[in-house]
Amino acid sequence: MAIVVWVRLCQAWPFFATAAVVAAETVRHLAWVDGALWLHIPLWVALAGGIPPRRSHRG
Repeated sequence: MAIVVWVRLCQAWPFFATAAVVAAETVRHLAWVDGALWLHIPLWVALAGGIPPRRSHRG
């Protein structure tokens, strides 16, 4: 999707933002597989902190 925005709207930031998140998630996963919790946990907190909390849909 980011590549479509980049090509059609001539805006590169969605592509680079997506690439940065994918790279961070890959490093986080590889740190977990390797057992490097000193790297896995801070990356997880940083990535999870970038996601806004879900709003409750209570009536």
